[in-house]
Amino acid sequence: MKLLSYASLFVIFVLAIIFSAMATEAKNKTGCTPNTKKFYGLNFSPFVGRRDPRTGVKLSVEYITRTMKRIQPITQWVRIFGMSNGLDRAGEIAHKLGLKSVLQAWIGRNHAANQEEIRLLIQQARAGHADLLIIGSEVILRKDVSEEQLIAYINQVKQAVPHLKVGTAETYHVWLKLPKLIDSVDIVYVNLYPFWGGVQLDKANSVFDMWYKTLKRLVGKKPIVIAETGWPSRGKKIGQAVPSVSNATTYLNQIVTWQYTHQIPVFFFSAYDEKWKESTKEQRLGGAWGLLDKEGKKKYSKLCY
Repeated sequence: MKLLSYASLFVIFVLAIIFSAMATEAKNKTGCTPNTKKFYGLNFSPFVGRRDPRTGVKLSVEYITRTMKRIQPITQWVRIFGMSNGLDRAGEIAHKLGLKSVLQAWIGRNHAANQEEIRLLIQQARAGHADLLIIGSEVILRKDVSEEQLIAYINQVKQAVPHLKVGTAETYHVWLKLPKLIDSVDIVYVNLYPFWGGVQLDKANSVFDMWYKTLKRLVGKKPIVIAETGWPSRGKKIGQAVPSVSNATTYLNQIVTWQYTHQIPVFFFSAYDEKWKESTKEQRLGGAWGLLDKEGKKKYSKLCY
């Protein structure tokens, strides 16, 4: 067997450089390496197709399992938005699929309903089906309950489930105004949406980073989790923020890179498009935030998932 000539070795060397350059170019175009990276976390609300939580529909274990299985390969954590409609079983299902779960009690203006959500949350957490807990999402922003009442709910859960970290999810601007609420939580869940701030795409990543750093200076050593962020694929523009598949792809890739660079947990909003939200005040925007469409198919061909 003849040894390779210097000319052959040179050709192999040149080809290696070419393929390396192609891989780098692929990374530059998509914002990620050819080897798929999992998302840290996804917000999981499986009201897909004609399913609408406002109707009181109860989702079966089989249905939740099926919809969660579709995202299992691309995420490490799932966040559940409430304990009603059959979602009290979602944490258990997540663990069976090898996923970590953030369970949440949905908090609104009905105290009795809030207590039922909290009861189910505590039940599932004590059964070992939760890894982190959230009490309410944007409650103060919507003015559903007072800061004092929300803190009381948080303390109720902390006392019942002392082995888990407990927090509430709020927008960046709300957190800046509520130092007592920050003191009450074990962990700060913050929703960061440059899109809803009307920020144009080429400035969105830097604004996101600035918001995070400003909040981090305020909360000190207390851990922060990005509870929600994302970009819609269709709908009306908000200020200079334009929804489209291309813009959503760019933004999501930028935040995935930010997440791994800074090692900060980020939960993207959301797993699925939800058509029922199109009948809310958000209109077409409301149903356009999913990584998967209502059929469970991938929406973004140039995104690592």
